Parts: sequence; structure tokens; C-alpha cells
Amino acid sequence: MTRPASFSLPNPRVVIDDHCARFRFVKGNPLDNAAFLPKFTRALEACDPGTPTTLLLYSGTLGASAFEPDIRNWMAPGRTALGSLVERLLDAARPCGVRIGFIPHFAHLLSDLPGQMRLWHEYSERGLATILSPASLITATMARDAQEHYARAFEVCAPRCDLCILEDLRLPKTPHAIPERVPWGEGDLPHARLIERLAIVLAPSTPVALTVNPASEIRILPGTG
Repeated sequence: MTRPASFSLPNPRVVIDDHCARFRFVKGNPLDNAAFLPKFTRALEACDPGTPTTLLLYSGTLGASAFEPDIRNWMAPGRTALGSLVERLLDAARPCGVRIGFIPHFAHLLSDLPGQMRLWHEYSERGLATILSPASLITATMARDAQEHYARAFEVCAPRCDLCILEDLRLPKTPHAIPERVPWGEGDLPHARLIERLAIVLAPSTPVALTVNPASEIRILPGTG
């Protein structure tokens, strides 16, 4: 893979095809304990004790399907479920020397920047990683102002994130539709302007993940640290 022409940050980052290197993605809804726990346990067992590893996962939804919004996600039941989930996974990962990082998503328990910052304040010292993923936070009503939402996500999360997942958006032609997430450089965002803002706040040592295929594969541009 070659570096996308539209992507440029100070301090060279070299593309490596290692499926996130020290990051491993665990698929599934962690609220479905019977189905998710065996996957999570296997992922922990597969981690090399000598290599710092972060397991990436979604926080899940109280809805019926994997990415179904549910109003309970953002009310007391969701906050309780998220707190319990974080505690449970951190307790399981700590003896293995593994960190946990939730990829936020607008339909999930962890659905916005304030929620990410709450977790950062409460759990970062206990091994919870912060994942910057602005594309996954954009709802249909946010599509028109997507550039501003990206800039806000950069400002809030980039200085303290452990991984930046950078995806583009193909904006919908009709109102009330969710933007399509596509590989960086293939959508409608003002790429150069956003990268310029990201470069100001993102630490040189922070790896950047560019999706090659948002549904299946992530490539990492490792930081310089």
C-alpha cells in the first residue's frame, strides 16, 4: 500500500500491513456476554506478554441488533451498563498486561465526545485507552456540519488518544440519511484542511489507522515514538 496522496502529517509515518500491530480488534457486542466472552478470552490468550497490546472493541448497544440505536443507551440504564462493562473488561485484561480501547459509535453506549472524556478521566490510569474515531460519531443530523464535528473531535480527543482511526465520509444526497464511511481520501471531506488541524494536536508518537476497507481492514501509520 502506498501513502494516500491527500494524507500528510509532520514526522514521517510509514505504512505497515500488520492489522494494527499492537492493536487487536475483537468483534461482537460485549453486552452479549455468552457470545462475546469466549472471543474476548481467546483474544487475551493470544496476546504476547512481552508486547504491549490494546484490544479494540465497540461498547455495544441495548438495541436488538449490533448497530441499532436505543434511547436506553444514553440514559441511566446505558450509563450503568457501560460502567459495569468497563470495570469487568479492565479487571479481566489487567493480569495479562493488556489495555482496552472502545471505538465510539453514535448508536452505542459510548456514543459521543463527552462520554469519551468521562471515561478518560475515570479509567485512563487503570489501562483504558482512548480511541479517536470521528467518522463513527457522525449521525444523519450531523452530516451537514461534519467538518466542524471532525475538528471538535480532534481538539478534544487527539491530545490524549492512543490511536486515531481516520475515515472519510461520503455525504448523503438526501436529508436524514447517515453518511457513508469510506477510506480516507475517497469521500467529500476537506482533507488537507482537516489534516492540518489534526497535525497541530496529535502527538507525533500516536499511530494513525487508515481504513483500506472500513468493513474489514485497517492499516496503521505508526507514530514516531
